[in-house]
Amino acid sequence: MKNKKFFTITSIIMIIAICIGFTIKSFQNDTFYTIKVGESILENGIDMIDHFSYHNLPYTYPHWLYDVGIYKIYDLFGFEGLYINTIITFIALGILLFFVNIKLNKSYFVSLFFSVLGTIMVANFITARAQLISYILFLLEIYFIERLLTSSKKRYGIYMLLICLLIANLHAAVWPLYFILMMPYILEFIVAKIKKKTKIKSNSKILNNKLVVEENNNVKFLLIIFAISLFIGLLTPIGDTPYTYFIKILQGDTQEYIQEHKPLVLIENYFVIGYLVFLLVPLIFTKVKIKLTDLAMIGGLLLMSFISLRHVALLAVIGIFYLVRLICNIGKINSKEPLDLDVPILGSIVLLATIIIISILVYNINSQKDYIDTSVYPVDLVDYIYEELDVDNIKLYNEYDFGSYLIYRDLPVFIDSRSDLYTKPFNGKTDIFDECMNITTNYGRIFQKYDITHILIYKNTYLNQILTASPNYKLIKKDDYFALFEYLGNTEEDIEEEE
Repeated sequence: MKNKKFFTITSIIMIIAICIGFTIKSFQNDTFYTIKVGESILENGIDMIDHFSYHNLPYTYPHWLYDVGIYKIYDLFGFEGLYINTIITFIALGILLFFVNIKLNKSYFVSLFFSVLGTIMVANFITARAQLISYILFLLEIYFIERLLTSSKKRYGIYMLLICLLIANLHAAVWPLYFILMMPYILEFIVAKIKKKTKIKSNSKILNNKLVVEENNNVKFLLIIFAISLFIGLLTPIGDTPYTYFIKILQGDTQEYIQEHKPLVLIENYFVIGYLVFLLVPLIFTKVKIKLTDLAMIGGLLLMSFISLRHVALLAVIGIFYLVRLICNIGKINSKEPLDLDVPILGSIVLLATIIIISILVYNINSQKDYIDTSVYPVDLVDYIYEELDVDNIKLYNEYDFGSYLIYRDLPVFIDSRSDLYTKPFNGKTDIFDECMNITTNYGRIFQKYDITHILIYKNTYLNQILTASPNYKLIKKDDYFALFEYLGNTEEDIEEEE
C-alpha cells in the first residue's frame, strides 16, 4: 500500500474515535463490588473471607490485583476516572488489535477493516471489569506465540511468562485459557510429527487442497513455556485459586441463569453470522488454504461462543487475527503479497470522517446516560433505607442483578453478581444462588431460613405480585422500578401457600 504512514495515522484516529464513542457510560454490576473488594483488600488484606454478604462465606478474590487498581482509581477520581480509564484501556485494546494484524499479516486495509468490526463488536462487553484487561493480555499472548515460532527469540517466551503471572493475579478465573490458546499450535506440531514418522497421506481432496500442516520445531520452545507456566499459578496470594476456580465453576449451575453465560442464538448475533460468512466464502469459493493451527483456533473460539455468549468477545478479539490471516492469504494464491487495498489519501480522509461522525452520534447517545442507571439499580430506595430504617437491625433480601450496588452502598446483601461465591462448590455450605433463582417457589422457606426482615425487588417480577397480595408483607416504599417490603411474620402461611 502507498501512503502507509498516513493510512496508519488515520486508522489509529478512527479506532480512538470508535472507542470513545462506543464505550458505554453506565457501569455494570461487577464494577460496584470491584470497588468495594479493592477497598476491603487494602483495609483487611487478602483474608479469603467475604465481607459483604451476611452469610459468612469464604471468598477466593479471583481478580484481587484488578480490584485494588480499580479502587485506587475510584478513590482518586471517582466514577469519571473509572469511565476515562475504561476508554483508555479500550483504546489500547483497539490499537493493539490493529497493530497485531498489521505486524503479523502485513495487510493494512484488511487489518483495519476487521479491527474496526472487532472493536465495535467487543464494545458491548467493555466496562470496568477484569475481562477488559484479559482481552489485552490474551491478544498479546497470541502475538508473542506467533513471534516466538517465527523468530525463536527467547524474549518472547519471557514475555509470555509475565503474561501468565499477570493473568493469575488480575483475572484468575480465566487463567486456564492462557494454556488453551497454546493448544492449537501444539496440536499442529504433533500432527506434523505423526505424519512425518508414519508417512500417512490423506486421500481426501478437501483436506489436501485446503488444510496446511506445518512442522515448526520452534514449538518446542512453546512447550517449555507451557510447562514452566503451570507453576506460575502458585505465585499469587490467593492460594490454588488459579488451578481450582474453573473446575468449581463447571460444578455450579450459574451458567443456566446469567444472560452472558447462556448459549448463543446464531440468528440473533450478526457478528458471528458475518464471521462465518467471511470464513466460509474464501474456503469454499477460492483456492486459499488454512493452517491446522488457525482452523483449530477458529473452531475452538466458535464452539466457546456457541456455548456461552460472553465468549463472543474473544472471537472478536482473538478470532479476528486468524480470520484476517485467511483473508490476506487469498492474495498469495497467485502472488507473494497478501491481499490488500491501496486506499488513496482522499479515501482515507473520507473513511476517517465517516467513522468520526458515526462515533460522535453514538457518543451523544451514550453520554446522556448516568454512571448509575436508576432503572437497574435502586438508588432512591437505598437512600430511603438509610433515612427511614434502622440499617443495623434489618436483614435484606435483594435481587441478584443489583446486589453489587448494595455492596457499593455498604448494605449487607443476600446475593450479588459474584455468582460463584454463592454456589456450594465455592462456599462449601449451600447453594444460595439457586435459592435466589427459584425464589418464587420457595420464598417463605428462604425468608424464614435467613431471618429476612425486608425485601427489595424489581416491580416487574412475579415475586412482587405475590408479596403485594399477601397480608404477611407490607409495601413500605416503591418507585417506577423497585419495591421495598417489610416482612410482618406468619411465615408458616407463606410455606403453606407454596405447597
